Amino acid sequence: MAVQNKVSLPVIKRLPKYYRYLTNLSVDGKEKISSSELAHMMGTTASQVRQDFNCFGGFGQQGIGYK
Repeated sequence: MAVQNKVSLPVIKRLPKYYRYLTNLSVDGKEKISSSELAHMMGTTASQVRQDFNCFGGFGQQGIGYK
């Protein structure tokens, strides 16, 4: 039997906020953002952003950020 990873409720509750900020950045033409930039905008930590995104796979690249 496979072990199923579950996303925590706090992460799920932050998803709309991530979506809103990332959509606005995309509309403004920004193609990449670091976890620290995004964290500053959202009022959280870069570590929290990385942990949240890691729940869904590896999206970012160290030193480059997220597309």
